Amino acid sequence: MTRYPVDPNVEVSGAVVVAVVEVMGAFRSVALGILAKNNIVEPKPHLWYNLRDWLASFDTIISEVGPNTLHQIGRQVSGTAPIPPHIDSLHKVYSNLDEAYYSQHRGGDIGHYHYISTGERTGTMISTTAYPTEFDRGILTALAERFEPLSLVDIQLDEMSETRLKGGDSCTFLISW
Repeated sequence: MTRYPVDPNVEVSGAVVVAVVEVMGAFRSVALGILAKNNIVEPKPHLWYNLRDWLASFDTIISEVGPNTLHQIGRQVSGTAPIPPHIDSLHKVYSNLDEAYYSQHRGGDIGHYHYISTGERTGTMISTTAYPTEFDRGILTALAERFEPLSLVDIQLDEMSETRLKGGDSCTFLISW
């Protein structure tokens, strides 16, 4: 079971689950096998799945494949996710990430993404979600690449703040571009 506390009633949209499977490309069957080990069999986009099972699948990926895979999955999924046309800057997409996150989950406390613009080309993202750190970093990286494709983007885990990697309830990312 996942290391992160999760309300047992929380569910994740099947659309998210299917999107992750689809970005796995040649490793699609591996992804489906990992999901099946964690009670998610033949995912469908219109169904909802227990978040604990979904996060347990991420733990399986970490143990069997490695954490960098979660970073790549986060990048791939966010790199293709639809974004409304009125969101036209990196600051705006980061500021609206929590709303997008909530649209794909239901049933209880799921944490938050809280973005603080700290300058014209800098910001801080605090994630209190149950998702692994590398998955979050992948999401943030992909969004930065979409909105600032010509910029060198730097997304660093703030080691001076609490982190989930050290048993904390949140991760803080320092972002510049």
